[in-house]
Amino acid sequence: AKALFARRVMTAGTLNNSKTIRFEPAAVTSYEDFKKVLRFMDEALADTKKEFGI
Repeated sequence: AKALFARRVMTAGTLNNSKTIRFEPAAVTSYEDFKKVLRFMDEALADTKKEFGI
């Protein structure tokens, strides 16, 4: 969540499943915005892997 927040993407957990990511605020987005969020997620996961030596 920290790495996504640094990229201006807000996330939160869910009440039913802690392994589920919720994007905030819930909204309808364009395909271009969705692609951007996916790119940010990929970058954030790469940062996390590097941080933990995975």
